Amino acid sequence: MFNFGSLFTFIFVTVVVFFLCVVYSHGQTTEETKSLPFCGDPKPPDKEKSLVFVSTLDGYVSALNLLDGGSESWSIPTEPGPMLSSSIHRLELTNSGHWVRMIPSLSGGLYKFNGENLEPIPIKFQSPVNGTLY
Repeated sequence: MFNFGSLFTFIFVTVVVFFLCVVYSHGQTTEETKSLPFCGDPKPPDKEKSLVFVSTLDGYVSALNLLDGGSESWSIPTEPGPMLSSSIHRLELTNSGHWVRMIPSLSGGLYKFNGENLEPIPIKFQSPVNGTLY
């Protein structure tokens, strides 16, 4: 039959030895553990690592510097034309049989152009997004 007393004694001795080893190793100090590493002034970030590259609809690739609040570091045209295209600025609809062009603005507004007049549409881009469907 198996003797649980000797198993318990073995486990108890193993735990005590482990505990003593941990306590003893924690209590030892060397010259290396007494001194702290030198933490000088942080190195300023590299300008090259803080650039964000942006391609715009007007056919330019620009680099914006995040360290200067997004200022433009450089900009080059994408020849022979833009890399991106958008269909929203070419959206044409009919208004009582007459073609009108919908023109979005950067502020979220939408305008209707019929070839002669430019009229604002009384809706902002955020209104349909934030509104409910029911």
